[in-house]
Amino acid sequence: MNMNTALNSEHALHTALIYAGIEKEEFDCLLQRYEDGLYHFLLRTYWMKYEFYVEDRTGEILGIQTEPLVYREVLDVCGSAGAALSAVA
Repeated sequence: MNMNTALNSEHALHTALIYAGIEKEEFDCLLQRYEDGLYHFLLRTYWMKYEFYVEDRTGEILGIQTEPLVYREVLDVCGSAGAALSAVA
């Protein structure tokens, strides 16, 4: 990558998705922020939350944190199916 050219947010997000093995169709982007040369993304898939920091000049992933969604968050993602599950539980 040309060291004089900063990544745009779309390219930085694509880099993070490849790093984590996430397909574009599998996630919701909950937060996207740019500050001090870093892109910060908070993503959610059906079962996991991901937090990435991507350096804008090199595209290097400087940090990633993964966390499984807790039961209540899974119900929120499920929508009406989640309401039916909670009624059974």
